[in-house]
Amino acid sequence: NPRLLGSLEGREIPGAEPPDPEVVIRDQLQEKGPRKLVQLMHRIISRHMDKDLKEEMLMEMEDAAAELFPELCMGDHDQVRELQAEIQRQRARLREADQVREQLQQLQQDTASGGQEALQQRQRAEEAQRLLGEASRNAEEAAATAQREAA
Repeated sequence: NPRLLGSLEGREIPGAEPPDPEVVIRDQLQEKGPRKLVQLMHRIISRHMDKDLKEEMLMEMEDAAAELFPELCMGDHDQVRELQAEIQRQRARLREADQVREQLQQLQQDTASGGQEALQQRQRAEEAQRLLGEASRNAEEAAATAQREAA
């Protein structure tokens, strides 16, 4: 119905009463299918919305159309289920990737802290060795001094 479509698209039709939005939506769903209606609604609303919300809004409207008018979406129902399954698979992959990323970060932190620990232990060992050498030299000097004094 051009009058309804014109009203839905925001064009003024002289002498026409504004149509009931539910009637417009049902007519468009029956005539063109849910995807076309959603795209039309998306185009209309997106003129007034932030661009970042467009894709999210389109998906929400497709879901809403399928939910509100399941009898008109039967043909797309299998496709919707297929897409939902694919979305679930992608979400699972993202969760796995996040877990791997977290494990990698933890491993890097552990390695870094383990490396720090090893460095500190090595520094302590070097310091102990230096002190031992110093003590040994002091003992030798003390022994030499004692021998000289004894002689």
